[in-house]
Amino acid sequence: MRSLAEEDTPPVYPEAKIHSFAQWVGLLDAYDAMINPRPYRSAIPPDYALEMLFAGAGTLYDKCKVEGFRNKVAIYPSG
Repeated sequence: MRSLAEEDTPPVYPEAKIHSFAQWVGLLDAYDAMINPRPYRSAIPPDYALEMLFAGAGTLYDKCKVEGFRNKVAIYPSG
């Protein structure tokens, strides 16, 4: 006997798309969270944070938005 968790059910919203504004907010919030210190960790350099955003481009973040962010924000190497 199969339990309810084992049922082959499609996602709740298979064709749902995340609004463009929400994608920008998610991207910018992630960047802000990375470059600012938190009580549980120190801040990371902005250039490394941008590398992390590019690592998630296409899966976590929209690739065009990550590239647009890079083109609009001046990032200077730390040091």
